[in-house]
Amino acid sequence: MQKPMKNINKNLRYLALTGLLIASVVIIVVIISGWQESPSYFRECEDVDDYTVGDPNNIYRSDASKKRVLGQFGCEGKSWSPKSGYAKYDDIHISETGNWTINIRYSCNNDHSIRIRIYLDNESEPRAIFYPKNTHDWNNFQENGKIKLGAITAGYHSITFKTEGTKYCVADLDYFVLSIQSNGPPWLVIALILFVILIVVVLIMYKQKPEKSDSEESGEGKIEEKEKSIENLPPDKRYTLDENEMNIVNLLSKKDGTIQEDIGKRIGLDKRRVSDYMRNVEYRDMIRRVEDGQRKRVFLKEWVKDLLRESERCEEYKEKCERWLSIVLALREEGNLILQELFEKTKIPKSTISTRILQDLEKRDIIIKRKDKTYELLKYQKNQ
Repeated sequence: MQKPMKNINKNLRYLALTGLLIASVVIIVVIISGWQESPSYFRECEDVDDYTVGDPNNIYRSDASKKRVLGQFGCEGKSWSPKSGYAKYDDIHISETGNWTINIRYSCNNDHSIRIRIYLDNESEPRAIFYPKNTHDWNNFQENGKIKLGAITAGYHSITFKTEGTKYCVADLDYFVLSIQSNGPPWLVIALILFVILIVVVLIMYKQKPEKSDSEESGEGKIEEKEKSIENLPPDKRYTLDENEMNIVNLLSKKDGTIQEDIGKRIGLDKRRVSDYMRNVEYRDMIRRVEDGQRKRVFLKEWVKDLLRESERCEEYKEKCERWLSIVLALREEGNLILQELFEKTKIPKSTISTRILQDLEKRDIIIKRKDKTYELLKYQKNQ
């Protein structure tokens, strides 16, 4: 009877700790909700003061906030040919000095994601760069989420959207909202957060010293799973995918969400080996695996899918796809790198990487070459 009693005590202990954790989280959510930043300035995009591209008068969308938009932003009228230009909004009242964000509601039915640069007043450099995603219908709107604009002083300002333009339009712009970032929750919330952290530490301590199960008592202990990090891979293989790893990526690009076991059958790997290769790709933050009953479905991360779509538009697609992935992986993990460092980490021939690959990536605003001769990612950063 001793062992059932130990199990009951253990379950009661975890139940009590879980209850405390849930209660603390609920309290924190309730209190923090009172400190969420609220919109300070709202503007319909069709209420534009000056523009050289787009139509604020004749484009109607039933799902837009007021049934109208600044339409055809980035193209020329009925011809739909690319047109660069800007849309400027004056007399924007900033109520107080602080760090501000902008949230834009838009629609886009174009596979080509072309950037929109956001300027404050007459500044020469943009405060932010925004890439509209394909919403697959001009009447299907979504918000881009809050983009940081940095510090803005109280008073009246102007906001300008600029675009290089593209065929069939960059986006239809519905409205934008400016918000000031909150100063954070009060001391009581901080105290509660520390309390939750303490509970988590206690839980971890209990998990580190679990009571032995029957299998462990018989010598069948389990090996703890490694943290999902690229650091688990050998340095010379972190940014280069071998044939099987690339086959996994290519298969998922055609049929995302495929069962892991089915992927192994398609590329000729048994269960153990396909699991090993999946783990290596997962370490690079390229896929995610989701439990589906007794099986696992595998999905490509969004940054990988978007990069593959970009590379498909180039000649020598297969070769460039692998090399683009290597370069982006290296810059995602290592930060800014000079040409020699990129060559050493990706094993791409120096002449090829400097004259062809990097130029292609720069043309598509995926990377930029800085004055210190380092290359920096503009898209697909690890923390985006």
